Amino acid sequence: MHNPDERLAMARLLVDMTNRARARFGCAEAANALPVPSELPEIPEVGRLAASGVDAPFRGTACSFVKPSLLPDYEWERGEEWAMGTPQPSGLISICDIRTGNRDSTDGDVPGRPRKAFVMYEGPLARARHESEKYSLPEYDVMCHGEPVSYRLYTPSEEDPAQWDKDPADQPSDSDFLDRFAHAAAERAGCPLPE
Repeated sequence: MHNPDERLAMARLLVDMTNRARARFGCAEAANALPVPSELPEIPEVGRLAASGVDAPFRGTACSFVKPSLLPDYEWERGEEWAMGTPQPSGLISICDIRTGNRDSTDGDVPGRPRKAFVMYEGPLARARHESEKYSLPEYDVMCHGEPVSYRLYTPSEEDPAQWDKDPADQPSDSDFLDRFAHAAAERAGCPLPE
């Protein structure tokens, strides 16, 4: 949907429905209604211009702090490792895709093969992770400047590489990667994680 008026109308409708559902079901957050947007950011172009390398990270996204030393060593001989900041869909989530491949692709697609996604959740989305018995990770569910923040790592599903695994990966290399990224992100935010 590229018509800005239609996008804004749909966003306003979704926020209004969410606020009403939260009130109807007695959610604790219902007292703090989500603000109905008055404008939306433009949809970024897809392709290499939308892809940000580690030498020029997107400001204000989960990639803002990325430097080459944080990237994992995939030993994948067909291309370089680089990070692509996904434009934020809202102030509640920020994503950094770690990709391997040729980022100078001009075939109209976002170049590179997705390998991992580092995600930062804030506000109600982070609070849900803090309070979940099943998905809470206390070392990565923290308070930052009085607000809940959660850091997670996702990898492409082995069954369907087009889909991301819903649960944080638990391989040792993934744990190390999440730890490095979470500590770097938290340090940049001014809320260092405990060692």
